[in-house]
Parts: sequence; structure tokens; C-alpha cells
Amino acid sequence: MSEAGLPAGFGQASALAGRPHGSACAAPPILPDAAHNIDIAGSFSNIASNKIKTIEASAMTLPRTSSVSRSRSSPSLLLAGLVFLAAIAACDGGDKPSDNGEPALGAIPTVRTASEIVLPLDSYLPDDSTQRTISAAQNILLRQCVARFGLEFPISLGGDSTTSPNLNARRYFVFEEAKAQTDGYHLSREARDEMDRVAAERNAGRVEISSDVRNIVEGKGPTTFNGQPVPQGGCSKEAAAKLGGDGVDTIKLNVQGLRHESYGRMMADSRVSAVNALWSKCMKELGFDYPDPKAANEDRRWSADEPSKVEIDTAVADAKCKNKHNVVGVMLAVETAYQKRIIDQKAAELNEVKSLYTAQAANAAKVIASGGK
Repeated sequence: MSEAGLPAGFGQASALAGRPHGSACAAPPILPDAAHNIDIAGSFSNIASNKIKTIEASAMTLPRTSSVSRSRSSPSLLLAGLVFLAAIAACDGGDKPSDNGEPALGAIPTVRTASEIVLPLDSYLPDDSTQRTISAAQNILLRQCVARFGLEFPISLGGDSTTSPNLNARRYFVFEEAKAQTDGYHLSREARDEMDRVAAERNAGRVEISSDVRNIVEGKGPTTFNGQPVPQGGCSKEAAAKLGGDGVDTIKLNVQGLRHESYGRMMADSRVSAVNALWSKCMKELGFDYPDPKAANEDRRWSADEPSKVEIDTAVADAKCKNKHNVVGVMLAVETAYQKRIIDQKAAELNEVKSLYTAQAANAAKVIASGGK
């Protein structure tokens, strides 16, 4: 082992420390997590539009693989993100931290299960219970607002997942060999069955949303409807303001955007490139030719409903090589270092985010307790 616990072959990588990085907003692989992988929009109307499109598409069959190009979200979980994302903008996370070169690493952990992947910025995102509380209150407020105009906004569509997904389960792709042997690059059998159940329930509750409801929710169209003034920014902004208070108009930091930034920097880091090269060499020795784990994860042959033998064989080799060279441990250590740098540079803003979530959760509990009255 070389300095900082890095595996052999990292000498050249260490000498490259300090080089500039590529895109800071490269997206990580889509995780089996609806609450934290919401399509981030830059305006209240776009966020509301995404919510409406999700409801209208609720009868569609959900994807069953974990490929980077696929995602899924339930209507109620999208609402949870809608409240907070109404207060924060775009994927770049605001002003990017200055690029001070590749940060020094601490000890490199040996990672064998997804539950061990915990990142510093995770603590600035609401937990699953908080998300659901905020979502339930948002549902109540949104429906009440639309009702003022003599219309109905459908929110109880059923089909929400009963599982609590791991935020970082596939952040560094497939690496648990036992799961690769049964699921390949697909989500687990349990997760796929759950998705089928959710899709079936949503099929029974599909609802078309009128253009009038769209306008009122998004704050578009006429400024009055049925003699009632449409709130500025629509019902979505009104509900967000009731749950978030003054913070809705003042907080500009997007934690998920910062997570995208740290992921992009990690993927461009010379130490990750070096360990990926070791992984690629290992894969070639086992009969598989990919430049890096991302390429293996995104192979379009894995898009079938069920994993094939070729997919499973590839995923098992992939996991073996990742574990042989501790690829996930290196990725985790590198991204942790970038996230710590971000937190140091944006401590005040991030603490404000935490305060907003706390306020939202408290306000949401009051809305639920009172039935929105």
C-alpha cells in the first residue's frame, strides 16, 4: 500500500494532484431512490409541471434496471422534493467552490456493502420520514389551494413504495458480489417486484389533469380564475411558502446539486482514474473489455426486464475486480474529501438548509394535525 492507504499503482496519480477537473455537475448513476433523485427545475412552474407530468404518467411501467439513463419517482415523493426544490435552483449548486486541486485523502475504507457508503452531504438532506411528512402536508395544501377555484387536484393515487431506499446504494455502481450473482446490474428481485406492484396500483388510479389545473398549480395563464386571484407562482409556490416560511425566498443552495458536483469531481480525479485502470485490467483478465465501471454499468444489453447470463457473468466479474482493488473504497474516500471541502466553503448556507428542513417538518406536522385548517 502506498500513501494514504491507496493500492499499488497510485504513485503517478499522486504526482498529478492539483490538476484541474472536468465538469463539476456530471450526474451520478440513478439510484433506486425516488426522494433524492428528483428532476431539479429552475423555477416554480417547471417544478409544478414535472409534478403534473409524473401524475399523468403514473400508469407507465416502471424501469427495472439501475442503468444510469433510467430513473423512477412516485407522485408523493416528488411532492416532498417539490416543497424544498421550489426554494432552490438548478444543478450547479450555486457558485461553485474554487478548484484548489485534488484534496488530500484520509484512510481509504474497505467497502463491502452499500450500507457503508455514507457521505458528508447526506446529513443535509431530509431523512425518509421527514420527506414523507413534508409530502403529506404539501398534498393537503396543494389540494386546498386548487379547491378554492372550484377544481380538484388528484394526489391520492396509491402505489407508493413501502420500502425505504438507500440514498447511495448504486452511487458507485454494482459491487456486492452476492447480489451480482442473482441480479446482475438490475435492482434486486424484491425491488423489481415492488415496482411491479406500484405500477399496477397506479394503473388503476391514472388521472388526466386539465389545463386549468395546470395553470393554477404552475401560476401560468390568467391571473384570475372563477373570480379568484391565482397566487403568484401558483399553488405550488403558495404551499411551499406555507411550509418553508421566509426561507423559501432566501435559500439558493441546492444540496443535490452539490452532490452532483462532488460526484463529477470524484469521477475526474486522477486517483479514481488510476484505480479504474486497475479495474479495467482485471476485467480484461476475466474476459471483459470495459474502460471503467460506468461503461459496464451502462451497457445497453442490460435493459431487459430480467438479467441474462451474460449480464450476471459480467456483473460478478465487475464486483470481483472492484473488491480486488477496493474501487468503491477509493471512490468513497475521494468524494468524501470533495464534499468536506464543499461543506467548509458553504457551511453557513448548508446550515440554513438544515434549518429550513427543520422548519418545514415542524410546519408540515401542524398542517397534518389540523387537516390544513
